Amino acid sequence: MCGWRDVCGRKDVAGMGVLFRKGTLLLSPIIDIHILSGSFTSFSLFLLAFSPLNRSLRLLRTVPVVGPHQDIAQTPQPVYATTWAVPPTLHVWTLPSLAHIDSTPITATSSCITILDSRAYSMGGPTGEIHVLDPATRDKRFRSSNPESWMTRMVDNGSELL
Repeated sequence: MCGWRDVCGRKDVAGMGVLFRKGTLLLSPIIDIHILSGSFTSFSLFLLAFSPLNRSLRLLRTVPVVGPHQDIAQTPQPVYATTWAVPPTLHVWTLPSLAHIDSTPITATSSCITILDSRAYSMGGPTGEIHVLDPATRDKRFRSSNPESWMTRMVDNGSELL
């Protein structure tokens, strides 16, 4: 329990912390903001902690991965990442443990990924692919290793989605 002279902390609904004294609210964040980052030149993911209160950035963890990472998309639970590995692959990592849980091949190295509902969309270079996610699994593994590929062809005055 927070005593009257103690500085206490709490988490609000959005996950941000605030400092407060009994009867007084101080609007200073007290918890770290976690950032997951990849690199074009490293075979690792980096978990960083930014502390707004201390104005500091710390490396918490380095996670070995299959190849350099182009793009990372985070959902409430898993993290999806494209990789420059050969063959090109899309990976899924759990939060907060950062354990690798699944991967699926992609046609070409994707430079962007986004997650909407039960699908992962990876695109870049000559391709764009739709990956169906398994709704039965809490960690959103890929339903199959065969993405629904789409491509664009030029017709007269524009393009048509096949």
